[in-house]
Amino acid sequence: MHHNETPARRIVVEVEQVTDGRPMRWVALQQVARRLQIHRSSAAAAVRVAVDGGWLIGEGEPPHSVCLTDAGRALVDRR
Repeated sequence: MHHNETPARRIVVEVEQVTDGRPMRWVALQQVARRLQIHRSSAAAAVRVAVDGGWLIGEGEPPHSVCLTDAGRALVDRR
């Protein structure tokens, strides 16, 4: 397991909660990081893992906004 996988999963869950699980809803990464009380650079690293895993779509480089994918919603449902 990649050391950023646990925070990546936390971010996926938080995005699902913020968007009420609705598809194609974008959330500012800063908002998610603030809600999870993690540093923005740590959140950005975790988002890269989530994007590589197909759980999130990121906008920008580094990502400033994220959107949950179907695979991300399935990950939350399996919890």
